[in-house]
Amino acid sequence: MQSRKVIKINKCFYVNIPLEISGERKIEKGDSLKIRDIPGQGILITQAQGIEKVSVNLDSIETLKRAAYEIITETKKELRTVRSSFTSEILRSLVGELVRCGLFDLRARVDKLEKQVEESDKGKDRLTLVRKGKGSDH
Repeated sequence: MQSRKVIKINKCFYVNIPLEISGERKIEKGDSLKIRDIPGQGILITQAQGIEKVSVNLDSIETLKRAAYEIITETKKELRTVRSSFTSEILRSLVGELVRCGLFDLRARVDKLEKQVEESDKGKDRLTLVRKGKGSDH
């Protein structure tokens, strides 16, 4: 494996390909290469027409599987967060619109419930003696 320095020209970064590799892979001026980021692993560069023919060892396959699993897991977490946030925002907006339109008047409902509680509590402060036993009337 050879090391190459990354250079910057204007707003782009460049890495040159060693002559031995470009000769073996028949890479010529104007050819397209695909560049993929493999999170937690590095960068994969393949020839556009030969991506299915990239040879890797079994350890690399397991590494790629783990990376793919991590990507999927993280994506699922992010989607759950977005879904939860989206649902909460829709419900908040809906309730806000109902209140603004007068279809859902919270103050009136609270007042009504308070009045019902007051009325149901009248006469509840009396004490009643209840005896348990045989032949008791109460």
